[in-house]
Amino acid sequence: MAFETDVGITEEEFLSLNLDDIEMMGLERSGDLILLTNQPTKEMFLHGYSIGIFAMPIEDDFLPKGYYGWFLPKERGVIPIPPLENSHLANPPRSLRQSMKRYRCKVDWDFNGVISNCRQTPRPGGWIDDHIESVFKELHADGIAHSIEVFQERQLVGGLYGVEVNGVFSGESMFHLSRDASKVALVELVRYCTENNIVLIETQWNTPHLKSLGAVTIPWTTYLDILRG
Repeated sequence: MAFETDVGITEEEFLSLNLDDIEMMGLERSGDLILLTNQPTKEMFLHGYSIGIFAMPIEDDFLPKGYYGWFLPKERGVIPIPPLENSHLANPPRSLRQSMKRYRCKVDWDFNGVISNCRQTPRPGGWIDDHIESVFKELHADGIAHSIEVFQERQLVGGLYGVEVNGVFSGESMFHLSRDASKVALVELVRYCTENNIVLIETQWNTPHLKSLGAVTIPWTTYLDILRG
């Protein structure tokens, strides 16, 4: 579908982009927002991950309703697999080990419950709208999006979800309703990645919480080189 303005690109144009195109856009733009499209299709979300970018809805009075921004963080948060030896993900501290004993983890057990809780978690600039929730449920049905669930007895108390593309797990969001539940979900994700030959977890932007667990920051150009293999 063609746009009525010249600020976005069509789905056809988007699907033709490659890693070299994204690198050029990154060099041309000073910020993390590198392009706009209308509401992305499932195919666009998948292609975006393969070329190192991800989408979020944009609220801007100067744009038609329904535009999404595609982001290329200039400083990318990643968790290598295996994690750094001195990190909490590789060597959990005593308190986290106790939490791991208290909870029970599952993989792809309740994807809908995880994304629903992630959406309801209050956070600045929340990005999970009806369309994103619907597309990721489709990606899960296709075996591409995955979730980690953390249960306390029979109650879902934490979890995360993301997309696995080309040996990289792109984490989208996480939540916790009980202490350490999201940390336990990350430990379980590391186990899942190790067993499924996934070499890297990318976390979009890094955060103090993720850094405390062992996430590191790499330049955007390095991340694109990793995707090139």
